[in-house]
Amino acid sequence: GLSACSIIQRNETITGENHFKEAKTTSFSGSSGDVILNEETGTRVSTSALFTMINFVVEDIEGESRLGDRITNVFTGGRWEDQDEGFVYNDGNTDPPLDLPEQKVDYGYIGTTLRIVGLCMAALVIILSVGFSFWTLKKREARVVKASQPFFLHLICLGVLVLASATIPLSIDDEIASVRGCEIACQASPWLGATGFSFAFSALFAKTLRVNMIFQSQIFSRVVVTIYDVMIPMLTLLGANILVLTLLTILQPVKWERTITEIDEFGREYESRGYCLYENHIFYTIPLSAINLGVLVLALVQAYRARKISTEFAESEYIAKALVCVLLVCFIGIPVVIIVQNEPKALFFVVSSIIFVMCSSLLLLIFIPKIMYHRSKDRQGKMRSSIIQSMPASNYVIDDEEGLKIVDLEQQQVNTMEENKLLQQRTRELELKVQELETGAEISQEKHVVISEVTEYDHSDGSSERHYQEK
Repeated sequence: GLSACSIIQRNETITGENHFKEAKTTSFSGSSGDVILNEETGTRVSTSALFTMINFVVEDIEGESRLGDRITNVFTGGRWEDQDEGFVYNDGNTDPPLDLPEQKVDYGYIGTTLRIVGLCMAALVIILSVGFSFWTLKKREARVVKASQPFFLHLICLGVLVLASATIPLSIDDEIASVRGCEIACQASPWLGATGFSFAFSALFAKTLRVNMIFQSQIFSRVVVTIYDVMIPMLTLLGANILVLTLLTILQPVKWERTITEIDEFGREYESRGYCLYENHIFYTIPLSAINLGVLVLALVQAYRARKISTEFAESEYIAKALVCVLLVCFIGIPVVIIVQNEPKALFFVVSSIIFVMCSSLLLLIFIPKIMYHRSKDRQGKMRSSIIQSMPASNYVIDDEEGLKIVDLEQQQVNTMEENKLLQQRTRELELKVQELETGAEISQEKHVVISEVTEYDHSDGSSERHYQEK
């Protein structure tokens, strides 16, 4: 009405368009306060409205329960103002209940089951490492163990044990630890993984290098290659890993972060992921990868060079198989790790499986052939002892090359005597031939001596006497 009056006062014809336009610019005071309209939509501006919150509650009036009402909140000037009495909800409390059902958030925890599986794989590798190291210590006097250099076998076991231990901090997240505990675990994982890998494979490289230096020497004399001669490249590779990891720890401290990855239609958190945040990690990942890949390649080269050396001295065939297995695992596993890096469960399972396969293949392919070789030699020794004990001492001989040989010594003595007679006759013929050649032309003027019969007499004291019938 006010907008229509304004149009008539200007002596204009009222149309729908100018009426609506005039109404949007009209304001007035009413029972609910000042009324101001939005110039674009024509609706009332909320800050000019007056709203009241009426709370209907059951009241006990004169012994009777009646439904009463009271104003608890007033909206004026664009904001709600609480009155003296709080709003009472259906549950009888003044605390507002949730308007929506409780949201179940997927935090992406690793979970107890998967954590136990990963830790069991790590425990199995650790047990194998300790067991093989103990076997090496116990059999250190055995020939196959001595030839395989026990010092380096212990180093390989230690490196594999450290590498397998990297699974333990990988299994920790904020489900079972605090944020600080997760950050410590994040820092420990690359240290254990990189140093363990470098330690095991650099020890393998140094071990095979020492064998190659001894067996492929061009100097035909005694060659002495000490452990310290091949420890230098091993310590260099290990020191390079430690240097890069130290720079990472000091310059880029790792952090544990949890981010919301998905919300529901009401804007509430629906899914979140916790992860280790390595800032500028590319500057450290590339050098670490290059160093450890170099260790792997160097070990493979030395294994190839030692391919013609006896298995008792260098397990080149089994080393090559172990290294190829590691390369295949890395070739398949690293892309999978990149794909599942945002899924904590899948990431933990893939990484722990890669560590398990690398460690177990290296240990089994290095130590199982040695154990089998040692047991076969030990079995042959026991069999030889049992045969010797069950036979007269005159019926066997022991040969270092062929082992135990069972012979008939009486028959062998007869054969030897016959061979001696033939050799003696042949020797005499050769002596006569030499004399004939020495005399040259003079032999035609002299008497030719031809042996027509040789008689040999054996005396009881072991001596023999020959009689020749000349013609």
